[in-house]
Amino acid sequence: MIVAAIYTCIVRNDNGYLLRTREEPSIFSKEVEKLLQFILDQRLNITLNDYEHLGHFLSIMKITKNTSEEISNFTLFIFDELCVEALDKYCIDLKMTEEFMNKFLVHLEYMPLEFYASVRKTGQVTI
Repeated sequence: MIVAAIYTCIVRNDNGYLLRTREEPSIFSKEVEKLLQFILDQRLNITLNDYEHLGHFLSIMKITKNTSEEISNFTLFIFDELCVEALDKYCIDLKMTEEFMNKFLVHLEYMPLEFYASVRKTGQVTI
């Protein structure tokens, strides 16, 4: 997904379609800053405006050093609710193995924010 975003920026710029400056202030994590700096160091056809937009995109994706230690309490809550619903509706125990549970938690933590927005809005996890 990251490579596709970078490639899209390059192709868009090569064809003369440049981005406008983001109006929001940009503060990125160290990991995102390092990745953006690496991209700029490659001397690709990427503008500073692309830098801002890519940084925002990478921040949404939660680029971090180690994903396994950064599971939020909200994600744990969502996972517990999802496990209860899956067990009640489909007789599937999502907590059957530690490995599956850890991978699923990482997936929930780093999935698109639209899912969280709907959960926060409705207060329900529906499957």
